[in-house]
Amino acid sequence: MHSTSVDSGQQRKDSLVTLPAEVLRKATGSNSAAAVNGLLIGVDGGATKTIAAAFDLDTGAVAEAETGPSNPEAVGFEAAAASINEAIRGVLGAAKPVAAGVLGIAGIDTEEERKRLLSGVTELSAPVTLAVNDVVAAWAAGSLASPGIAAISGTGSNTFGVNSRGGAWRCGGWGHIVGDEGSGYLVAVNAIRVVLAYRDGRNDWTTLVPRLLDFYQLRQIEDIKPIIYRDFDKARIASFAQQVAEAAHEGDEIATGIFQQAAADLTDFVVNHGWPPNAPRQPPRNQSA
Repeated sequence: MHSTSVDSGQQRKDSLVTLPAEVLRKATGSNSAAAVNGLLIGVDGGATKTIAAAFDLDTGAVAEAETGPSNPEAVGFEAAAASINEAIRGVLGAAKPVAAGVLGIAGIDTEEERKRLLSGVTELSAPVTLAVNDVVAAWAAGSLASPGIAAISGTGSNTFGVNSRGGAWRCGGWGHIVGDEGSGYLVAVNAIRVVLAYRDGRNDWTTLVPRLLDFYQLRQIEDIKPIIYRDFDKARIASFAQQVAEAAHEGDEIATGIFQQAAADLTDFVVNHGWPPNAPRQPPRNQSA
């Protein structure tokens, strides 16, 4: 870990995700809570959309707002902060103090990235303000910051876990060019590959063919190239995954196989999550092949 109050001997410094010390307290058995009032603000942001929610600790009222993408790797830090600010403005409502705010944003891993994003989020001012990767927020919400593993499969994919000693590890989360196994994006890409293989005569017929033509309003299969290479939009590509899901639900075996592979990839991330602390990460340099 990069910066935490937990004994560094319990941390994997190559985990790739910065986990704030405030989040580790319960996982390490040192959790304490004090009475607070006002608003709790939570933001979940990715490559497709941003959702902000406000919980009023005094009344129990909840407000939500949705805006555009806020993954800095997809849209840049300035656009990401703009989407987050707009979402937060949508849930603040009446002037009440914000007790704490957490931004769970895809593409945020390091302390430098956290600071850069927070510097642009001017709508959020609170005694406690955290910016973490969205998979960290998923883990904290799902396990109540206790030991466990979270897996995200949205536009992209990622897994993250914390053990009973506060040791954290991220597996996956490498983005759409070299990773995103089990994600909506890769489900869609694999479906497009299948359709192209059918066009080439390398694959059997699948209902994904007319679905692709209709979804992207193409005259012929070949017209998909500009969408992929000239006007590339990760979220737009990933949105075809819904069509793949519908085809699988209707019994298309090829579409079903695509989802089975996605599930296997996510399972592999979870089952093989983390690396034994003393195991070599690579073969010794002097070891012959």
